[in-house]
Amino acid sequence: MRKGVGAEWVFAKHSAIVGEMLMALRDRTLSPVIGKAVVGLLAARKAELNDLHRWIECWEEPLSTALRSEEVRGNVQVYALPGLFRLSPECFVQFVQGVWLGRYNQGNVSSESEVNLMSLLCCLKVGRDLGFVDEISDVANVDYSDSLGPTPIQLSSSFISPLLSHEHEHIRLAALTLTTHSPTLTKPLPTSAFRVLKSALPPLHAETDAEVRNLVIGSMRQLIERLGSTSYALDKDLQGLEKSALRLPKDQTIPSKMLGLKESITEAASFLGWYLNFLKTQLAPGANYQRVVTALRILIIIIRSGVDPSLVGPDDKAGKKKGLLHWSPSVQVDLFDKAMKRVLIDCLFNPFDDVRTMAAEVLKCAPDCGGSLRIILERGLRGMNTSGRARDADGVARSIDLWFHFALKCSPEAKFEELWGLTISAQSDQLGAVGLVLRVLELDYLKVAREDFQRAVRERPIYGLLSGLRLIFEGRGIYECAFKGPAGRIIISQILEYCVDIWRMSKDILCFVSPEGYVPQEMVDEEAEEDGDDGMDTQTVMSYCWRAVKESSALLGAIIRNADFGSGPQAPLSKQNFSDIGNVLLEQLLDIRHRGAFSAVSPSFIELCSRCLATQTLSDLPEQWLSKSILQIMGKSNSITRRSAGLPSLIVGIVIADPHPDRPLLRSTFEKLEEFARLPAVLSADGTKVNLPQVHALNCLRGMFTDSRLSSSSQEFLGRGLELSVSCFASEVWAIRNCGIMLFTALVNRLFGKRMTGTTEIRDFLERYPEVASVLLRSLNGEPGIEGVEQLYPALSLIARLEPSEAFDVGAIEPAVMRCLSSRFWKIREMAARSYSTLVSTRHVIEVIDQLLGDAEKSQKQNFVHGRLCAVKALLDRRGADSHEEVLGVLGGYWGTLVQSNNCAVTKASFLSLLNNSNIQQLLKKRPDDLEAQNLLSNLLEYCKTSQEVLREVSRSSTVGRSMLKEELAKSIYNLASYSNDLIPTLIGTMSGEDEELALYTSSHLFPSPLNLDQDTLASLDAILWTIIATHPWDQLRTIAVNLLSEYPPPRGAPEELLQERCEALLTLCTNASTEPCRIAALPAVATLITYLSHPTALLLKEVTKQVGLLGHEDNPFPTRQAAVSAVKALSPILTFETFNAAYFCLYNFLHDDDEDIRKEAAIVVKSVMKAEHTLLPLAAADALVDKMAKSFSEDEEFTREVVSRVVVNGDIKDQLKKVCARDKILFAREKQNLFLSVHGEVMRWAMVLGGLPENSRFIEDTLNAAVGVREFAREMGEEGPAGWMREEDVWVMFGQVAEGLGVIKRWRGDCGDEASEFLAEMKNLQAHELFVERLEKVLAV
Repeated sequence: MRKGVGAEWVFAKHSAIVGEMLMALRDRTLSPVIGKAVVGLLAARKAELNDLHRWIECWEEPLSTALRSEEVRGNVQVYALPGLFRLSPECFVQFVQGVWLGRYNQGNVSSESEVNLMSLLCCLKVGRDLGFVDEISDVANVDYSDSLGPTPIQLSSSFISPLLSHEHEHIRLAALTLTTHSPTLTKPLPTSAFRVLKSALPPLHAETDAEVRNLVIGSMRQLIERLGSTSYALDKDLQGLEKSALRLPKDQTIPSKMLGLKESITEAASFLGWYLNFLKTQLAPGANYQRVVTALRILIIIIRSGVDPSLVGPDDKAGKKKGLLHWSPSVQVDLFDKAMKRVLIDCLFNPFDDVRTMAAEVLKCAPDCGGSLRIILERGLRGMNTSGRARDADGVARSIDLWFHFALKCSPEAKFEELWGLTISAQSDQLGAVGLVLRVLELDYLKVAREDFQRAVRERPIYGLLSGLRLIFEGRGIYECAFKGPAGRIIISQILEYCVDIWRMSKDILCFVSPEGYVPQEMVDEEAEEDGDDGMDTQTVMSYCWRAVKESSALLGAIIRNADFGSGPQAPLSKQNFSDIGNVLLEQLLDIRHRGAFSAVSPSFIELCSRCLATQTLSDLPEQWLSKSILQIMGKSNSITRRSAGLPSLIVGIVIADPHPDRPLLRSTFEKLEEFARLPAVLSADGTKVNLPQVHALNCLRGMFTDSRLSSSSQEFLGRGLELSVSCFASEVWAIRNCGIMLFTALVNRLFGKRMTGTTEIRDFLERYPEVASVLLRSLNGEPGIEGVEQLYPALSLIARLEPSEAFDVGAIEPAVMRCLSSRFWKIREMAARSYSTLVSTRHVIEVIDQLLGDAEKSQKQNFVHGRLCAVKALLDRRGADSHEEVLGVLGGYWGTLVQSNNCAVTKASFLSLLNNSNIQQLLKKRPDDLEAQNLLSNLLEYCKTSQEVLREVSRSSTVGRSMLKEELAKSIYNLASYSNDLIPTLIGTMSGEDEELALYTSSHLFPSPLNLDQDTLASLDAILWTIIATHPWDQLRTIAVNLLSEYPPPRGAPEELLQERCEALLTLCTNASTEPCRIAALPAVATLITYLSHPTALLLKEVTKQVGLLGHEDNPFPTRQAAVSAVKALSPILTFETFNAAYFCLYNFLHDDDEDIRKEAAIVVKSVMKAEHTLLPLAAADALVDKMAKSFSEDEEFTREVVSRVVVNGDIKDQLKKVCARDKILFAREKQNLFLSVHGEVMRWAMVLGGLPENSRFIEDTLNAAVGVREFAREMGEEGPAGWMREEDVWVMFGQVAEGLGVIKRWRGDCGDEASEFLAEMKNLQAHELFVERLEKVLAV
């Protein structure tokens, strides 16, 4: 059309076409075409108008609207903005500066600031790609709102810097991209960008959202690539200028250019050095997971970039190897200094598995471990033996894998012939590590287990060594060295022997029938129990055994997967090995009852079967195992568990391994299992014992359908599986019915997911699975009594998951479901109602609702009436009421008989629930002037006004019925009061009425959705609430009343004395209320009330903040801490930084809470009290809050005392350090509660604040005394070294407190005395943690 008639005609006929086309970009499939079309249309219009101002008017407002829509913004940015802005750089500047950027430069931030900011950043990102936006700088912002400004746009660092810490992840990620990205990789970053990044990166490294963290790491990868490309290009330019200087010595411009290039290279090198030091601090002991994992991932990127030339192989070439870059020699660094190696070694024993994995990966890139491999291994073994924890065992495993890695590289530090007091003569240097580990395993760990199993459980956890061997055999290195021929066969023979031995020792415990576990009588230490020791509990023994079996089977799986097989002399694996390993794994899966253990064995068995079926000479073994397993269904039919233990994993594992595309093993196995499942249950002669192979068969079938690896192959058997599962509902044996229900549930979840309703229509379902219909009917027409419930409910739930089909005859299913609507079982009626909604087509909804209500009106049987009302409710929930406005008239027609004349509380409440349905409420609000709506509201209004009489009418109803009616009445009263002031007095009155339950329900509706009340009503509500709080005996109602005080302000003009008295009463509740919820609710209430006092007393504020601190402690549960942060939020209007209040420190603590919701809430409070423009990330908000506190309260003694307490060590530091190093031997010890808080980072932060405060003599004395205690402790502990005692977080923190304290003294006095220098020298002599020594040197040099 545009080419035929011109863009002018298109705009004349349809002026809104640009906006409509832009909003159509929500469809990703059509977005590329629509984007080209709108750009082409506007390009043609631009050529016609030849006036940029008029042309901007064509798209400025539609584009602004589209960018504000989160739904289309992304596609607009990708498919429309580049082409549009490329048409006119001047118009881009006009649009961005005048419409968006100018507002922020001038401080005009509206309530839609986040949306506008995101829109602006999208435009700036596109402009940066097009070259219209320059790098950030320190120049003042230029306002181009009144004219077509020049390009490129200058972005001020003062604009970008706050956005890097913005609470919305999209905004801070966009700001990070603008800071680091350039379409020209060789363009140097400005100085301002480096400065902004240094301040912004610490909070960004602590991102808690994994997706956001990935995007941050992606931006840092781009930054590193840019630094490498820039430095290399600058170095080339510098070399060219040096040649030019020799050729043109009189050219005076060359020296200045050379100086500029050198400064740019130096800046890049300086930033990279700072960043590497920063990454080391992020890996320090006690750093939280987010910081550590981010630092490790970025460190891997830096290593692969080639910035350390010693790590680049001779054959590696930039551009050919992924991630490898060219770097200037001036920027290249030594990545693996002593401190870096040390923190990486510490990470080998980190609590998180992926941290340990990445730390080992990074260390493998290092040239060596500093000659400390043996020390790491032996200290790791001691730690594992003491604690038995998985993280310590995995640390040992990673250390063993590192040892083998460096042995392959022929590193000198990997060549030691003694470990753990044992020596070995290795077959080769490469296999020495494997041989030595096997020797330690045999002569120490297994020997102890054979002689004294109790001691082995306590002191010799075997799984770390097995896991280390597994890591070795999972890699390719061992198969490329001397692991061939006799040497390899000997090692495999040893490993198999040890695995069989482990299974023999663990079998009785893992196969015991009790799910709680089992401790053999000979392991019970009665003397230990008498002495108060816990002795050998089942949890500890079970953990040892299942982990040992898990790691031994995983080790076998790694060998099976990777080792060579053949008949030649060099092949380490033989067919007999496969058979022996298979028999061991088969026995484990058949006999183990512990779910964790057989789940751990199953992957190895699948690996074994896959290797066998893929190898012709071994293909007969899985079929033999499958036959044996199927026979075990009959053999173990007298010994069943609810899920058949490991038998399903065994059979399904063999079927999964079948490589044939047609899956013949699946078909034959399914048919055999189905045959077993359909066998009739045969009772014994006396009727007390029964063999149930059906249970095992049904559980195996369920495993086939739930395993994702068989999802496509098992699709054809879904119908038969459904039919089989439904047929089991009628079995006389509970175990078969139960397994049938579990199979049915698995199949239904497979078809529909976890949703209560699916997307499959009932017509399609019955046509796809015709055999299911007859079985469903059989179940629906089953026994009417209690025996039939187990058949009815699953069948009805299946129908309820389906969607209705138009013009489809459901046949005999509908009358069967209708009968269920009259069942004497409540749950059956409810599920039948949901099922019935599936059988009603959309066009018949109103007709069916009328029929159901008419049938209910005529019946005197309340089960019948209740079932019909439930069906109406299900229809309203599923279909909604928007397209059936006549439903109001239908409901109003039955008001008299089903409500006013009805004496049954249950059915009366059920009808009221129809009116309280969200769809009906939306319809009433949508059509308030409709006659039918007015009649219905009028009836409901009059009825609710007589609620007390209504309740007296049904006084003889059941307790459940009366409770239901009260709840629906309260909801009706609240709904009416929300848009009719006439019922607000009734609403308030119910809270003071005689019926406590009705008052509770009413109050519960008022709390989450407060109403806008006038002053008279507020006064009435306030009086009622305080009467309840003061006199009512029911704590639940009192708690709701206290909660409402936080939502509704006191009436205007309340006396100061009364408010003060109420504050004291609420404070008393905070400590003395009889229930925890009431104590929690009282704190935000008293904080809210304090803000209405004209002059709150210091004592009152102190008591409130004391309670905030107590409730906000990290050991308290989330609701308690949430109430504490809500109290600080309520206090925010009086937190003006004029006088010190402990609430500021409470707020600061909440910014470091373990729960993200509390941190975000605290960040919002910080924005409020600091009158900030944006809500920041919690860590950035903490920085801003600390700076403000330090400036405002530097002369306040209470503030100084609190700061001192956060830096200095309280108590005898030497005793505290000894207690920390006396490691806890409890396997399942309680971990620390706050995993987000970096304690050492907090010490450093507050030490910086303390250094700017007046000198404190008590702090100096305590710090110097602590330094003496630390030195004595260090001398007693001896040489620290790698994996030493400083990797314990508490030790690291206390040493850090001493170091930072000395730094504070240095800032105050300029010198710490000879003791500090001696302390530093002593730490160096003891080979203390290199990162600590670096920090100590730095603070003492200030």
